[in-house]
Amino acid sequence: MKDFNKEYLIQTIIVASNNLRMHSDKIECISIIKEFLSDDNELEKKISYFKKVTELSKFGIKLGEIHSFLLNNKIDFLSLSDSFKLHSNLLITVLSSVLDNISSQKIKEFLNNFYEKQVKENKIGVDELTNNLSKTEKSFKIDTETDKMKEEIIFGDLSKEDDLDFESFQRRILKPIKSIENMLQRMRVGNFTGEEVLSYSEIMKEHHELSKNIGSQIIAEMHQTISKGLQLIYDSKIQPDEYIIESLRACLIVIVATIKNKSVEITNYLNLAEDFSEKITRLSEDV
Repeated sequence: MKDFNKEYLIQTIIVASNNLRMHSDKIECISIIKEFLSDDNELEKKISYFKKVTELSKFGIKLGEIHSFLLNNKIDFLSLSDSFKLHSNLLITVLSSVLDNISSQKIKEFLNNFYEKQVKENKIGVDELTNNLSKTEKSFKIDTETDKMKEEIIFGDLSKEDDLDFESFQRRILKPIKSIENMLQRMRVGNFTGEEVLSYSEIMKEHHELSKNIGSQIIAEMHQTISKGLQLIYDSKIQPDEYIIESLRACLIVIVATIKNKSVEITNYLNLAEDFSEKITRLSEDV
């Protein structure tokens, strides 16, 4: 099944790239990525590495969602073609953005860094390193000015009606986001009620299940984190201080940027959201 998952991912990338205008260097980029994913069994580590590289993070998130779908869902071969088309379409926009902003040489440098890191962490042999290299030749502080501009881009057009794939899913997911963001801003001065906190926690819980059923891991995780965080605030287990508020807002930003394929760098927000998710999970288990 691992080989099937790997081949499925590679083919979604190839099909997505076939929908793009490609010059020689972009074609080389696809070839390098394909070779990188197919040359050994470190698929999950490689997808995780993509997420950590600024220029490849959104691409890595999409690959992670598809991979999670393959791992966590029973494969229905009767509907596999529909799932494959769905996943290929999800990759088109983000892959286009990646290829527009990176060169084949830069990708080689990133992937070589991956193998060098593996040597340090796992002490793999020199011969293996040389072979792999030849194949490809947490601060959570949000930067005020730069990231404020990103937030305006991400949150700015939530009231607009976009013609998006999976329109009903996306509209339902996006509908409460702006209201929750407004509530979080009001939390800074204590202007909120327990009833609205609990109500939004329940909505996020429902949307977590919806996102999970669609196969969107990162979106489902962000909803679950918000739901748990708000529930803990309602139960007075945590106080909505600056870290809590900014972490919840980071989860919202990741949701919106992922769903709307925003061409905005969100690595800082993703790191903050994932760190908060781990803390909230541990805290929820303890209370």
